Formats: sequence, structure tokens, C-alpha cells
Amino acid sequence: MGWTLENHEKSEHAIRMWKEAIETQAITGKGLTNHKDNGSIMRSIEMLQFVKEADMIDSYSRAGVSDDNPYSESMFRTIKYFREYPEYFDSLLEGRDYFEKYFMDYNYTHRHSGIQFLTPAQRHFGEEEKILNIRNTVLEKFYNENGHRYSSRMKIFKPIVEVKIN
Repeated sequence: MGWTLENHEKSEHAIRMWKEAIETQAITGKGLTNHKDNGSIMRSIEMLQFVKEADMIDSYSRAGVSDDNPYSESMFRTIKYFREYPEYFDSLLEGRDYFEKYFMDYNYTHRHSGIQFLTPAQRHFGEEEKILNIRNTVLEKFYNENGHRYSSRMKIFKPIVEVKIN
């Protein structure tokens, strides 16, 4: 995941964020979707050039529809209601510090119910199947030894192939 917090929106900030995210993940932009609003910054020549050179897919919100990307809108809501979101930040550095800690916690520590109580990092780095197999083995052993405590069959955890919102 890439993110940046700036005083002003500029194409150069968005392009730098994309480049750093791609480099950090050791991937190319090929096939990645750059979904954005219809603002002048996102439609700038520099941004269009970057998306084309990175071999990314350009995607825009529909005109007049401010909540056209459910993944972004879901993330905005999650950020605002996740633990102790401050009313405001006294400085850009304070905001960056907050979000650095937030994204570390969100991606590497917090276990999400929607992805079987794994962290997004565990899924991203391909650890999901291994972790779920270990979990299933432990549950099966407990179930076999304590079946009388269950009113139904044992839950079996399987990797999630596709993640959807709503």
C-alpha cells in the first residue's frame, strides 16, 4: 500500500507516492488500476504520462459521484472510526506520524474479521494458506478431543479467493 500526506494536492506528490509504492513492493505498474477522481490534478498531463509509462489502467469516478470507489470510501470511514482518530493535527509531521503508525497497525497487527482474522500483510505476502492450515489442524485436534462441546460441525477455514465490499 502506498500513501502520502501533503499540504497541497499536486500531481508530483501522487506520482512520487505511486513510484515509491511500486518500488517498495518490487513490482511494476503493469495491470494496476489507478482509480481517481476527475480533478485537474488527476487528469494532468504529468499524471496521464506516468500512468501510460507505468502500463497502469486509468480509472475515473463518474462525474458528480463523490463516492464512486467503495474501497477508498470504506478506508476513509475505517480511518475515521479506528481507535483514537484525532479531531485535527497540529502539523503535517504530526499527521504523517499518526498515519505511519496507523497503517503499520492496520496492515501488520490488526486481525480483520472480514479476512478470517488475518492481517492484510499476511494475505499480501502469501501467508494465508499456511496460517489457515495450522489453524485448521489445531481446531481439528481440539474438535476431535472435545466434540461434545460443539453443536455443529467444525468450521474449516479456506483461503479467500476474492474480496468484495458489500
